[in-house]
Amino acid sequence: MTAKRIMVVDDEAPIRGLFLKGFSRAGYCVYTADSAEDAIAMLPESACQVFFLDLYLPDMNGIDLCRQIRHAEPSMICYAVTGYDALSELNEFRHAEFENCFIKPVDMVVLLAAAKHAFAKIEQGKSK
Repeated sequence: MTAKRIMVVDDEAPIRGLFLKGFSRAGYCVYTADSAEDAIAMLPESACQVFFLDLYLPDMNGIDLCRQIRHAEPSMICYAVTGYDALSELNEFRHAEFENCFIKPVDMVVLLAAAKHAFAKIEQGKSK
């Protein structure tokens, strides 16, 4: 069985640390990046399948990063995580093909459920 790999992209170190700790404790292999540029550079080597992307990054927004990730591999699953009310950007989320959007602060239990759902969906897609 291959490792279940998650990438967390957020420019706030405490958020990355919280996600890293929570997902690692749940048995996931976790990569973190503080910018979209770093995340893109890590894509080939990390082989992540699920992404949690902050929408407001310093070099590229999370919506554009999601589009690049999904362009590279359409089966990857991306979740948006933001500290702002993102309802005004709902159409952009749909076009970028985010699986869901979470408003910070979000309970780690909710994020773990999302990750579990994402990996089940990926496995289901492989069995078809």
